[in-house]
Formats: sequence, C-alpha cells, structure tokens
Amino acid sequence: MQSVSQATKEKMLDTSIDMCDFLRQAVTPFHAVQVIKSRLRQAGFLPIPKQSDDVTLQRGGKYLFTRNGSSLAALVIGKKYAPSNGANIIAAHTDSPTLMLKPQSGFVERGMEVCGVQCYGGGLWHTWFDRDLSLAGRVVLQRKATGGDAVRDLGLHVHLVNIDKPIACIPNLAIHLQTADEREKLTINKETHLAPITSVSRREGKALPSAAQLHDDISMEILSQLGKSDDFEIVDHELCFYDANGPIIGGMRKEFIRSARLDNLASCYAAVEGLLETVSILEESERVHIVALYDHEEIGSRSLCGAEGNLLGDIIDRVVRQDCSTPAEISSRREAFLANSFCVSADCAHAVHPNYADKHESRHAPSINGGLVLKRNASMKYATQAISSALMRKIAQIAGVRIQDFVGRNDKPCGSTIGPIISCQTGIETVDMGIPLLAMHSIRETCGVADVNDSVKFFAEFLRSFHALKNALVGGDE
Repeated sequence: MQSVSQATKEKMLDTSIDMCDFLRQAVTPFHAVQVIKSRLRQAGFLPIPKQSDDVTLQRGGKYLFTRNGSSLAALVIGKKYAPSNGANIIAAHTDSPTLMLKPQSGFVERGMEVCGVQCYGGGLWHTWFDRDLSLAGRVVLQRKATGGDAVRDLGLHVHLVNIDKPIACIPNLAIHLQTADEREKLTINKETHLAPITSVSRREGKALPSAAQLHDDISMEILSQLGKSDDFEIVDHELCFYDANGPIIGGMRKEFIRSARLDNLASCYAAVEGLLETVSILEESERVHIVALYDHEEIGSRSLCGAEGNLLGDIIDRVVRQDCSTPAEISSRREAFLANSFCVSADCAHAVHPNYADKHESRHAPSINGGLVLKRNASMKYATQAISSALMRKIAQIAGVRIQDFVGRNDKPCGSTIGPIISCQTGIETVDMGIPLLAMHSIRETCGVADVNDSVKFFAEFLRSFHALKNALVGGDE
C-alpha cells in the first residue's frame, strides 16, 4: 500500500469499520436494501411507493424507490436540472452466491436433520464446507385457524428474519473415507453434498408436518424471533444460509477486509456513501444523480428487480415527464436525457493472486490496494470503451485515486456485469469498473482497505464533477 499520512490511515480505517458494520447487517439482498434505505431516510430521502403515481418529483428533492424489497434506487434532482443535462448514474448489485432453502427443505437422513438447498449463482462451493452457517431472508406468515374453523384470516404478513447464530454446517468427508481419486480431485455433487446439517433428529421417519416443510426448530426460532410463536405459521419463505463468522479487518498492517458478499456489497456501500457525502452539493446541481442497486445479477438479471427489469427506466420516465404535457414532448425529452447521461457499472474485479499469477494477463493484473480497476473486453462482456475509460481516468485524477486496468487472458473465459445490459437497454454510455478482489464468489472474499476508501472518494467525485468534465470533451458524438 502506498505511503499515506496518519490522518488518511485513520479515515481509511473508519470507512472500513463502517463498511464491516454494513456487511454484518446486510446478510441477504433484503437486509442490504433495508440497511441502505435506513441510511438514506436518515439523510432526508423520501420513499416513493411503486404504485404511487401522484407524487411530484421536485427539483432539489431526494427520493428512493425499492422493488421486491431486494433492489433499490436513490436519486437527487438538482435544483438547476434540465432534461437535456441528463443524469450521473452508479449501478451495482445486491446479491451474492449462496445456498437457498428449497420450498420443501426439511428432511431426516441417517438420524440427522438436514436442509435441502438450491445453489444460487456460481459459488466456489467447496469453500462452504466446515463453516458455521446462519440463516436469514424473508418469510410470509398467516394466522392459524382456531376452533376447527376452516375459514382463515386472509391477511398475509411479510417479515425479514435473521437467525444470527451458527445453526448449521456442511461437514467434509473424512480423508480415510475417500478414494485415491477423490483425494486428488475434489468433485462436488451439488444436489447431495451441499445439504447443511442442523441437528441430531428426535423424529422417527422422514415426515415433517409443518406447512412450509421447514424443520420444527427453524420454524419455532423464526416465529419466536418475530414474537408470533402461538398464533401464526409460516406459509412460504425465501431463506438462505450465510457465513456465521462476520467481516474482519486483517493483515499485519490492517490492510485487508475479509468477508462474505464483498462482491458486490462493497460497491453498493461505496456508491451510497459517495452519494451521501456529496448530497448537499448535488441538490444545487444541473443534473439528476442516481444510485441503482439491482438484485439477481448473479443469475442473469432477468427479473422485475434485476437489471433487465424496468426500475431505472421507470425512474427516468418519472423524472422526465414532470415538465411535459404531451407524449411527444416526453419522448423528445427522454431521448435528450438518455443521450446526456452516463453510468458507472460498479462491480468487483479479479485481483492478481500471488499463488496463481499466471491466471492473469501479465500487463493487466490489478493488485489489492492498488486502486480502482477499469475492466475491458473486446467481446463487450464489459461496457467500457476508450472515451468512457478516459473520462473515468480524469475523474480519478481529480479525486486523487489510482486506476488499474484489467483485461482477461485470451485462453480464459470472461465474466460479465450489468453494464452491457444497462447500456444496451437504455443507450446510456456506460463504463465497468470496481475494486480488486481475491477469492471472488468464495464464502469469504478479500479486498483492500485503501481500495474501499478510494472507491467512496471516486464515486463522490464522479457525482460531483462529471457534468463539467463531459462538457469539456472535444469530439465524440456530435
């Protein structure tokens, strides 16, 4: 890590501690949105219900929208905003690879209570073995029928839950029970090998009578936590396991953050903090400033709360139509708005691993605490192009943040992000960048303290300065 002043070190550490607190609470996309929404509301952002069409978005106003409880968009409309000025947008995603309970999840195997799970996203599943696991997510409750009356209360009650203790584990198979081939090469059957064990069974047979087919202990814990043990039952659920060991700041010089879900909650955190740091300046600006945090990126983004949904498009429509009286005027102003907008798709990049350095292209091997990473791909797996890249380098220069470049090897596959989706769907110029990460998609990833601090600084400067910088660009599309 580069030499920095004591004050800068303290600021970096404070930012990292705050992000660790955020990660500790944001154990699912639902919880991440809940925590971010709380931070935004404390800063004066006004929630707008999806079904509400009678709220006028005012210049100088601060608003937030949610979809499905797992995606969120926050926007600040500058007091001097005009549609032709467009928007500065930062987009990221709230989801991470995890093991999600199946609807009929509880069963007994060889005297053990075991949970059936689905693999969400492309996790490094071997890292989930021998870990203490907790459980969190969303449940839907209904009131129990009483007195033999078949007529139930029609009301359904939705709650977030977090069993924040080590209730499960996926033990490895002992080496003495493995064949020679199995010892040499780990092969995981995702259907049979990844079922977490929660307890020794006290039940004869495999039948589980509860409505949601959860193990009784899990159901009782959830209902007890919600204070509804006696009168309610679980109708359905979206629950997933997570690493019970929380985030830590580690390394001999406290240079690293080790945690689950850094991909991509680190970007969500930095985007929101960059917005909050500059909100008083943005309120006076000529543009709209948006942070859009999507769910379901890890599984393709094709959902109402994913990047292929219409969250960003709906927000842009609501902003543009405030000053319009006819459909033709709305269409014309929307076109101008999109043409003058710019989006940073913020997602983590692969840091070079000292034990596997040959997996990187040697001249494009980003290092931890070496600065933010601009991601390029000739097949447009990333949205970055020369002009968008050059603009981000200038923003970084103004912010005092270093920039690194990533290009994958030609003989290795390349992942993608929501950047190309947003660019394709809206026509908004987009760049892909983020902090470097080790062990991406592991149950426990590693990033750099300095990089987290730099990402907050960069996003704040992008929101504050991009309009003036873009106006100074000579050439490009006329």
